[in-house]
Amino acid sequence: MPHRLLIVSSLLAAAGCNAGSEETIPVQFTLGDFMSGDGIEHLDVCVLDTANCDVTDADGTAHLSLAVDSDVAIGITGGGYNPSILPIRTSRDLQPVVNYLTPEFVIDNIIEASGLPVDRSLARLGISLVDPQYVPVAGYSATMPEAEGPYYLTELSSSVGQDLEATSGSGRFAGFNFTGDFLMVTVDGPGTCLPAEKYWQGGPNEAPLPMAPGFTSGVTMICE
Repeated sequence: MPHRLLIVSSLLAAAGCNAGSEETIPVQFTLGDFMSGDGIEHLDVCVLDTANCDVTDADGTAHLSLAVDSDVAIGITGGGYNPSILPIRTSRDLQPVVNYLTPEFVIDNIIEASGLPVDRSLARLGISLVDPQYVPVAGYSATMPEAEGPYYLTELSSSVGQDLEATSGSGRFAGFNFTGDFLMVTVDGPGTCLPAEKYWQGGPNEAPLPMAPGFTSGVTMICE
């Protein structure tokens, strides 16, 4: 929807995110099942709200041509998996993007366990906090204006810890029922956190996220 893209573009400019260039590069996406690790076939992989799309093959791989040095919202749908947005920052040396998807009913169960109604038309978010060796980190709290949350997941990421006020050993937290197009999530804890290099970048301890109805947007942040 062009209106939503215009809003996101203007917010990105305000947040200092990249607008991109006319030069394009091929980018490979490999998408797998969160539990089994197996590639997922027949997923639609698109630049959000455009016809720039590909479909994953038997190995879960798709290819898109994207603008160089650009912040692009990639939408992933299909197969009963949670519709997802990857906020990708492109560069000439961008490595193949690997991501793992969760069945939508699992996300629904977590929302219900949080005491919230399940509304798949509203946006959701999920963030993982890890150290430079990608080991999950505990003790980080989050702020996410205009979203329900944060909800911190338990050590096994299987449910919400109702008594948690910061990340557990899983390093994960979620937010639900957001209605806007863009959300800046901030975190606070023992170190400084930045989104992993392949994602959109904000300031220290900030994660800029494009949002869309019915999608879950998320990143991994590296904390030092």
